[in-house]
Amino acid sequence: MTDRLASEATKRLAGIPISHMTFQRLVKDAGQAQAAMDTRKRDQIFEDITIPEAPSTQHLYCEADGLYFGRRVLLLSDIAGI
Repeated sequence: MTDRLASEATKRLAGIPISHMTFQRLVKDAGQAQAAMDTRKRDQIFEDITIPEAPSTQHLYCEADGLYFGRRVLLLSDIAGI
């Protein structure tokens, strides 16, 4: 919905005359306030997180069944001749 259409709808439905520029400024201010609140909440969540201690490992095992080269799939069975 454009700002002009929103201001016209507000005038017709609620009887409140508001210019499209004022409507645009209100939406912008509300968006900035929401972004600031989201940033504060996100930062607080990351500050409160504690990372648990994990046991050390001697070996790391990885399993794969294919490699991607561009758009072509090269299977490990093709490489190993299986």
